[in-house]
Order: sequence, then C-alpha cells, then structure tokens
Amino acid sequence: MQEDTIRFQRRHKGVELSYSPFRHLEVHLPSAFDIGSARAINFIGDFNNAVVYNRTRDASVGVVRSNFLIPNSLPVYYFEMKVLDEGVVRSDSNAFNIAIGLFRSGFALKGFPGTYNSYAFSAQNGETHFTANSRTSRQKYGPNFKKGDVVGCCWNLRKNSLFFTVNGKLVDVVAVAVAAASAASATSTTATTTTATTTATTTTTTTTTTTATTTTTATTTTASTPTLPSTPSKSVSTSVAFENVNGRFYPAVWMEADGATVSVNFGQEPFAYDFTTLLPSGYVAQSASKTQKPARSAAEIRRRTVAEELVLMMGGTFPIEMCEIALERCGDDMQLAANWLIENGYLEYERMASETIRASQIQEEERKLKLAGALQDDSKADSDDEADITDWLGVAAGEDGDRRGGVHRRPQAADLLDD
Repeated sequence: MQEDTIRFQRRHKGVELSYSPFRHLEVHLPSAFDIGSARAINFIGDFNNAVVYNRTRDASVGVVRSNFLIPNSLPVYYFEMKVLDEGVVRSDSNAFNIAIGLFRSGFALKGFPGTYNSYAFSAQNGETHFTANSRTSRQKYGPNFKKGDVVGCCWNLRKNSLFFTVNGKLVDVVAVAVAAASAASATSTTATTTTATTTATTTTTTTTTTTATTTTTATTTTASTPTLPSTPSKSVSTSVAFENVNGRFYPAVWMEADGATVSVNFGQEPFAYDFTTLLPSGYVAQSASKTQKPARSAAEIRRRTVAEELVLMMGGTFPIEMCEIALERCGDDMQLAANWLIENGYLEYERMASETIRASQIQEEERKLKLAGALQDDSKADSDDEADITDWLGVAAGEDGDRRGGVHRRPQAADLLDD
C-alpha cells in the first residue's frame, strides 16, 4: 500500500507543469503521454513521459500522443522531446526513425508521420511530413537529430504556423534550403555545348579567302530553392515549417527504429527554447492573476475544455464564455449546446453585451458623482463608520494617553441599560 501511495505521488508530481506559462489556466493541458491510445509503445518510469519502441512484425511503427488536446484558446503552444536512444537506425531513404509533431484529433492513432493531416519533423533526413493531395509527403526542412538532442515543436495559434527547434535553437530553413539547392546544382549542371559556325567564303578575282568564326555557348541548369509546405506553403520563411495549421491537435511522437527511446517535456522541466517571447505582452502576468479567483471544480474544468471544441465547431462565432453557458444549460451535451447557440446564441450575446455596457456606464456615473462630492466614497464611509463605532465604545485613547473617552461612555451605556 505504501509503495502504491509513493508511486501515485510520483505520478502526480510528474504532471505538475511548473515551467509552463499556462499552468495557472483552469483548462486541461497536455501533461503526459496517453497510455490507452499508444500503439506498440512501452512506457518507462512512473511519470508517463518516457517511452521506448520495440519493433515487431505486426507493428512497424510506434506512435504515442499526449493525454489532452492543445487548448485552441492559447496564443502559442510548445513542447519538447529528448532523444534518449536512437535505437537501431535504418539507413534507407524512406526511413524516418523518430519524429515529433502534431496528430490531428478525430482519427485513430496509427500510421506514419504526416498521415491523417498530421504534421511532423523526423530525425533521419531532417524532413517534414505532411498530407498533400490526399497523400503523405515529405520535404527537406532541417538537420538530422540524434541521441542527446532536444527537439521542440511550436504551434503559433495566432498565426496558424508551425516550426521546430533543435537544442534550443530555431531551425534555419533558409540555410538548409540554400545548402540543398547548392548540392542539387552541383549534380545537375549540364555540359558546355560549343557550336562552330563557318561564315560564307568571300571570293575576289585575285585571292579566295575563307574566314571561320567560332562561337561558344554555355548552357547551365540550376536547381530551384525548395519551398516549405503550409499544406504546403509557397514561400520560404526563416523558421516556419508549416502554415495554415488549423484544427485540434495532440502533441505526438512516432518511432520506427527498434529500441528508440524518448522523453517528453510539457512544462515539467525548463525548456531548452524560450517560447514565451512569442506570447502577447503581459500574458504571463495576466494568467498568474487569475489564480486569485475562486478555483473551478473538476466539472467546470472539463466543461471549459469541451467549450474549446465547441468554439471550433461553431466556427469561432461565439466566445468560449458563451459556449460554457450553452454547455451548462444543456447538461454538457455538445450537440444540444450547438443547437442552443444557433437558436439563442445571438440574443444571449446581445444581452451580455448590453449588461456589460450598462455596468460600465454605472461605474462611470458613480465615479463622476464621487469626484463632484455628490456621492460618498464607500471606502471612506466604511472608514468613518468604523471610527464612530470605535469612538462610541471608548476604545480610542485621548491625546494625553488616558482613556477618559471610554470612562465617560461606559456609565452612559450602563444608564441606558438601567432605564
């Protein structure tokens, strides 16, 4: 029993996101790998954040995702994976060995990186994996990564873009693209073609002279610079791997190298890359201030998480607060809540907006009356009342330090009681 208690405490500690700027938000955040959905994956330790893949005949690829979806209300989301062991690395051109990225919600957790409109970055050739024209595609993006490397995945939800980091540094896509183009150019340059053209002979009555003029023409074919997929993208950016990334996603890891072992960091430890510079100004302080409000119950946190899904279902038409109201009124049934929003959402939105405007007007009117002296400041009134009560009880001492006020008032109170 004691051993089980210690194990539970360790697991609880493992999901504490002490270094996540979103730890104060009352919504479910990815905090560990999900055991129930993992395929061909073995878990290591007590925290569910380290896994190993053992290749079998029936499982050529292992894939594991987080326990919760990334909340779409976040401005940016970032997580990291550390390669503890590369395993038995495959050297063929189609191998990916280990990959990190986002797996789209709504699909069974299986397949290679990039399937089911997922996004990934793999170790073997430093390639990105994505779905294009209903087929899984891959493209050169960054450097290979190996044992000991820390690879990060960052989804900028405000810009709908996705990029990756290696050992705390952004992948320089431009440099990688130029290097790839240079290598391709060296192998695709055609041989110089020389063409000799002989001019017509000029004949005179005394001498016949033939003049040959040689013209050399060089034809060179150069490789074009690779472009990045946004699904896919048409322009090269310094670090962006994908653009137009929309939907609901789980952080995910794919492995095909036998014995490959990785650990994931959702905020349990300091990140190698400081992604908080991408957050809006004052976001961290504002999130921390929310802890002063009454804590939500477990049911309210679940409702808030489901409301994230409802916001997307309704096309972002209604704010998450209204989606929470709809779920509360419909017994947390998402379909009923969606119907309620269609029928009553706009009226409810107008009512909430009117109440907000009216409350703001009342506050402004009270502020003006207080400045004009027509309305007593509540805090000052409370202070005066306390002083009156204190004086009446005779607690305050006189200027000379005696308690004559108290001595004078106690007989009066006694007389009133006698009467």
